[in-house]
Amino acid sequence: AALGKDRAAMPVLQRAVQLGPDAARAHEALGSAHLRAGRKEQAAAEFRKALAIEPGRIEAEAGLGRSLSGQDAAPHLQIALTYFTDRVRLLPDDGSAHLELGKIYAAMGKADDSIVEFSSAVRLSPDNADAHTALGLAFEGRQRMDDAFGELASAVRLRPEDPRAAFRLGELLMKLGRPLEGMQRLERVVKLDPDLPGAREAFDAARKRVYGN
Repeated sequence: AALGKDRAAMPVLQRAVQLGPDAARAHEALGSAHLRAGRKEQAAAEFRKALAIEPGRIEAEAGLGRSLSGQDAAPHLQIALTYFTDRVRLLPDDGSAHLELGKIYAAMGKADDSIVEFSSAVRLSPDNADAHTALGLAFEGRQRMDDAFGELASAVRLRPEDPRAAFRLGELLMKLGRPLEGMQRLERVVKLDPDLPGAREAFDAARKRVYGN
């Protein structure tokens, strides 16, 4: 239920929740799909349901923390931070653990720490498009635009049907002063997932910048 398949998987996940409303895993998966699509309010609701059924689920705690902001997020992020810090210490070659720890650092506003963890995730799991996307966004946040472009381009190469990585790459191309390439990338995003939050607006703005109307 991940990646560009999220849109198709969403009805399946919703059905799973309906058939087994006490299944924490189903709520967690649905929350993760909402979070990847940028629907943080819906994501938070699903993560809360997962935790109500099974208190202490680390993935749900981490997801809820990343769905919330400020003081509401802090206790959930701290629980997840403790867990994944220990996991990375015990399993230093686990790329997925470094990726999750990086996401937690990013949600906590610790950009440099997140870059360290995302870089480890990319090194350990070079074919993980999520790791490249996360590192690219972290680089962009630090105004390391060339590095950001390289990572986002790698993510799109690894997973061309994922609209989220393509969306981020299209937006970055606009910032880099390459509007035609950016518009073309964003046009593909809209075709891949017309419901992706912000995609249609970004494409319309790019088209106006290129054609002036």
